[in-house]
Parts: sequence; structure tokens; C-alpha cells
Amino acid sequence: MVANPDEIIRHVPCQCSQCGAGLEDIAETCHGRRQVVDIPPIQPRYIEHQIYSRQCTCGHINQGVFPAGIDNHIQYGPNIESLVAYLNVGQYLPYSRMQMLLNKLFNIPVSQGSIQNMLERYCRRVTPMYEQIKNELEQGTLVGGYETGVKVNGQKWWFWTWQNTRNTFITASDNRAYRTIEKHFPKGFKNAHLISDCYAAHLKTPALSHQLCISHLIKDLNYLIETDQSFRAVRMKLLLIDALQLKQKIPGEEFNQPNIERTFYDKELKRLLSSDSKAHLRQLIRKFYKSITDYQ
Repeated sequence: MVANPDEIIRHVPCQCSQCGAGLEDIAETCHGRRQVVDIPPIQPRYIEHQIYSRQCTCGHINQGVFPAGIDNHIQYGPNIESLVAYLNVGQYLPYSRMQMLLNKLFNIPVSQGSIQNMLERYCRRVTPMYEQIKNELEQGTLVGGYETGVKVNGQKWWFWTWQNTRNTFITASDNRAYRTIEKHFPKGFKNAHLISDCYAAHLKTPALSHQLCISHLIKDLNYLIETDQSFRAVRMKLLLIDALQLKQKIPGEEFNQPNIERTFYDKELKRLLSSDSKAHLRQLIRKFYKSITDYQ
């Protein structure tokens, strides 16, 4: 509830419900209040810009000019363009649903072509910020990279993502090849530890160092546990979880110093990845352990 509502409707009895006597001259006492929050009917505001001319006594005709950005006989304002960008990027609405929402809810007649034009203009305006995000990632000290398949106009494409705690850079590409990384980050991440799955394109990217994504490894191990009831996969999963907990206990550079727990985890990892112990494993599990051995 708010202290100062926009409208107050007083419900004061005017006649006694017992005897029927009038109550207009009797002071009332407030016994309670309830509030209703609602949205008023939304009507668009049409702002018309008119230019005039005046002729000076010297004979020169002076004509007013339209403000910068007022380029067409009718156009959509910045608030509508911002709303369209938010609905598309923030709420993932397709053009048809945005058109319906603007027409029905906001009483704004708009075509899907106009929505496309608004989004293109918005993209041009935010391009400098997009490049700034990319530049900050290039200079960062920790970056995570990933790619996932999507449909673009019915065709198989990929969304590539690089991010850290401050920035996220996403781009769509028609391929999953290393050339996509070269296009956007040709110098790689020379100052950063790059975290990714075992996909070769990410591991090929120039970086200060590479680290395999623990979440991906645990996901793969969960699959092996569910499909093959692999006790070795259970041990590997517990080892990764224990190592993460150890990292949380030991701050900063101290983690790189020798200690009993870390030495134990190193030995346990080598034991789990030893070639002799993998000889009898099924092909799916053997492939996983070979990959981890190659990149350990």
C-alpha cells in the first residue's frame, strides 16, 4: 500500500440502516482502507512538429528547421523503439507477437516491417557498446567460452558466447569452425585463463592458459553414471567436487602452493586416468577418459 494514493473514493453512509434517519450532518469516522492498484488505459501521444517561415524587412525569408532525428512525416519515438528492443531481446518475443501487443495493449498501429526497421536502428546505436564489451573481454584475466546450436530461418546455426563476471558477448554464426573465433577475437585472450569444454576450436584459441569447464565434466560424468553405472565416473565426480571445495577454502595464490589435500587429489586423478585401469572399460567411458588424459 502507498501513503498517498492517486485517487481516494470515500464510502460514507448517508442513511441509518436501522431507523432510516439521515446522517449528512453527523461527523464520520474512518474505520479502514483498502487499495486497488491498476494501470490506466494506455493511449499513445502524437507530437506534431511544425516549421514556419518569416520574411525579414531586408527581404530574406527565414525558415525553421525540424529537430535532429525528426526525419519522416510520421515516425515512432525513442520510448517505442526502446520497448520494441526490450520485448525482442529481453523477452524473446517474435515480430508477430510484438505487433499484436503494441496494437492491442498500447493502441499503437505498427507493422512487422516497422518493427524490423526499429531493431536495425537500435542495433546501429548500440554497436559501440557491443565493441566495448568485446574489447573488455579481450583485456580480461578470466573468460569462459561456449557455443550451442540454434535455428536461424530454419537453418542450423550456432550461438557463440564469451563472458566473465562483468561482460557477455554473444554472436550468431552459420558455422562451428575456428574461423568464427578468429573473426571476433583474432588475437585470442592473451591475458586470460580461458575456460571451455573439450571442443577443439576453444582449446586452439590463444590464451594465457586453458581450463576445462568443471560443469561440463560433471555433466558428462552424470551421463556415464546414469547409463553405465560407472563407479569410476562416481569417483571422478566426487574428486572434482572435493577439489572445488578445496579451492573455496584456500584463497588466491595460496592454492598453487603444495599441500597435503592437493597432493592427494593429484595422485587420485593420475590413478583414475591411468591407462592400465582403463583397458577394460566400454568405448564410451574410455573415450571420455582419453579426452581428459589428453587435456589434464
